[in-house]
Amino acid sequence: MGYIETHGIKFHTRISNGHVEKLGSPKTDTNLNFVLQFDDPDILSQIINNLQLAINGDMDAIHDRDITADNDIASISSSGVDFYDDKGQEIIETVPLQYIYDLAVAWRNYLLQPPLNGTVAAQV
Repeated sequence: MGYIETHGIKFHTRISNGHVEKLGSPKTDTNLNFVLQFDDPDILSQIINNLQLAINGDMDAIHDRDITADNDIASISSSGVDFYDDKGQEIIETVPLQYIYDLAVAWRNYLLQPPLNGTVAAQV
């Protein structure tokens, strides 16, 4: 079993007033919350490619290791995804590369399924 199965990660779509919003749960999973900050499939694909390079031990092929999001300062290292304090100076946690990779792939794939995030759903 992978990270998604063992942590009970679920993705779902909420349509409110015709507006499509894609979400993930449980909200208590900090790794999921980090990945959910990226809602552009193209950016997620770049992150996924860089994580795959790191997993394969090809760190020199990664041109930009920074994967900072709105609420988290993070970068890819050979030992995992390093999360930094609010000043970006001290590593406060390192998460295995495979965890973030699994979440990013699943989230990107979910975002690409219709109805698309941020669109207006047809009213019936």
